[in-house]
Amino acid sequence: MSKRAYSIVYALLFPFVYVAARLFYRRFKVIGRGNFPKKGTPVILVANHQNALIDPLLCCLTAPRQLHFLTRADVFRNPLLRPFVLALNMLPVYRVRDVEVGKQARNLLTFNTVIARMKRGAAVGIFPEGNHGNMKVIRPLKKGLAQLIDIMAEDSDELREVLIVPVGIDYNDYDHSRSSVVIRYGSGFKVNDLLFGQGERLERYRAIMRRVHENMLTVTLHLDPKEHYAVLRLAEALLIKDHGYHNWPHVHEKLHQLRDQLAALEQPVAYAQEVTTLYETLKKERLQFADLVSPTTLQVSDLFLATLALPGLLLHLPGWQLALAATRRVVIDPQFNSTFRLLFGMLLFGLTWVVLSAGLLTLTAPNVAWPVLLILFISSILALPFCDRLIDLGNTRKAKMVFERSPQGAIAFNKACSDVLSRMTAQQ
Repeated sequence: MSKRAYSIVYALLFPFVYVAARLFYRRFKVIGRGNFPKKGTPVILVANHQNALIDPLLCCLTAPRQLHFLTRADVFRNPLLRPFVLALNMLPVYRVRDVEVGKQARNLLTFNTVIARMKRGAAVGIFPEGNHGNMKVIRPLKKGLAQLIDIMAEDSDELREVLIVPVGIDYNDYDHSRSSVVIRYGSGFKVNDLLFGQGERLERYRAIMRRVHENMLTVTLHLDPKEHYAVLRLAEALLIKDHGYHNWPHVHEKLHQLRDQLAALEQPVAYAQEVTTLYETLKKERLQFADLVSPTTLQVSDLFLATLALPGLLLHLPGWQLALAATRRVVIDPQFNSTFRLLFGMLLFGLTWVVLSAGLLTLTAPNVAWPVLLILFISSILALPFCDRLIDLGNTRKAKMVFERSPQGAIAFNKACSDVLSRMTAQQ
């Protein structure tokens, strides 16, 4: 494995993947990017892990410089894929449950490569939870980061300035395309005082992991206790409706205050079970509380938008249907849905434009082909908000049907909304 800190393949692919991700998500909000040092300083980025390969992708797209990610080793087993993955700054890590000969030695080689790259000023990304899960909680941190820090301690002269930067990634729905995502960079801390200070080695490592956990809590929605999880998701929808994603720090703070209030109660609130049941029912229908909090109705402007967006919609609909079909065929774990929808969509949409452009420029004169391509491009851009409207209208209709089937859930929902809003008001 190379000790280089910069990848040409990474740099060449970056603009294409960035555009694809911005189109894939309806709202794409980055907060605190200035907390990440731009050059020179070696960095360990620690992020929560909700959404399979999309999480490292979003970190790579929003960090000010290239990242090198520790990635589970099974991604590297395909001999044809391995050189490409390595060229994207990914490095294999073998987990306890991996059946691999000599995995400890291989992990040591990976960690030494990481350290060599950090000595050249590289930024390394780690998901210390060790696995992904779609609930908005921080799971117990695994020992991979501690192992890396243990090896770093042997290079005390060169790694004292390593900065650990927490990143919180939050999706309003991890599974859907055209959902929203917020990536929040927090303030970092240097490992030197804790790692190279006085005291027993084990206690120093534990102190670092506690500090990492504390810093991750400042940027991540950690919505325990579990008996109130659905109530907190409802509060999230209400707050985003009132304040928007642009005021995410305020939403984040209010949710944590409400979480602490509910955690202090001796018993769960009376409506918690009914709201949880409603939440699970909505998930089965591929809905969320936002569809109940912000119902959508058809506007006259939607008809005008549909006329402008129709050519672009017809152009890309076959490719998107193929992307969805390919995803269903390939994916077993649903938390990889977004990853493969983005990947297949990017490839098929790119192929659509290549074939279209080549066909028009071959069969027609340039003064005809270029205006047609421009019109189709504008129509394709307008097709995105039109699709969003269709999705929202469909979700509102389905949510209304769920409500009609669940009168007890509807009563609990209304009671929860009233109580959450009163608690939020009391926090002012």
